Amino acid sequence: MGVRRFRSVSEMPGLKWRPRFDPKNLQIACALSQTARRLANVYSKPGVRKLRSVAERQFA
Repeated sequence: MGVRRFRSVSEMPGLKWRPRFDPKNLQIACALSQTARRLANVYSKPGVRKLRSVAERQFA
C-alpha cells in the first residue's frame, strides 16, 4: 500500500461510518481494548541509548 499525501485536511477522504448495532462493532471495540491493555504494560526507560546491533536492542 502506497503513501498518499494531501495538501490540506479538506482533501482527505472522510471516515467510513459503520451501521449502528452491527455485531462487528463489538468485535472492533474488544480488539481495540485488548491492544490498549497490551500497550499499557510497555515501558521504556527515558533517555538516549546507543546500541551496536538490533539484537542488543531486543534485550535492552
